[in-house]
Amino acid sequence: MAAALVVLIAGLVSLLYEFGRVQGASADLAAHEVGLAGERVEQEAWASQRQQVRLSHARQLQVWEERSRAETALVAHRSLVHQQTRYQAASDPRVDDLVPEAYRRILLEVAAEYNIDPRLLAAVVTIESRWNARAVGAHQDSGLMQILPSTAEAIARGMGLKEYNIFDPRTNLSMGAWYLRQLYEQYGSWPQALAAYNGGPAAAQQGANHRYTQQVMAVYHQGA
Repeated sequence: MAAALVVLIAGLVSLLYEFGRVQGASADLAAHEVGLAGERVEQEAWASQRQQVRLSHARQLQVWEERSRAETALVAHRSLVHQQTRYQAASDPRVDDLVPEAYRRILLEVAAEYNIDPRLLAAVVTIESRWNARAVGAHQDSGLMQILPSTAEAIARGMGLKEYNIFDPRTNLSMGAWYLRQLYEQYGSWPQALAAYNGGPAAAQQGANHRYTQQVMAVYHQGA
């Protein structure tokens, strides 16, 4: 009887032990599953965050591209407006028929600077060089206004120029206009100033009767 009881108790103990092992394994399995679930949630959270970052970068790139296109369009528009403004500023009905487009802006600015009728200045250049900035005459008179080397040196001193390029269109126009203005101030009339520009002081008194003056004024009045 006692032996049977011992066997029974031993069986119960073994059964309880096995039950504990099963419960422990179930608990471990549940904990493992909870851990896996937590990892999945964390991974999904990171994936969502990365997706949001990618979307944010894509949106930022889109904004930058849109801004870049807008700035490019603005620059192109400003360039067009600038070109149109330059063309308008370089166009004047008084000289458009005499002056090549490339020289209109320069001529208008120089004429304004020295207070000379731009059409008169244009007529002088037309007679002198036909707008050939590299023209050189028989006496080495050079550039648009065919200025003699000795005259150019005197003009440069009067203008305070230490260095100059007689073939540069703006420089040549400026020097010729400055000289014309000085002759006008000296003789008091444009016909005399034109005669002196071509023939020197001795020709000034011929004024409107001088052949050169008549040539310039014929160009000046053409198309009138």
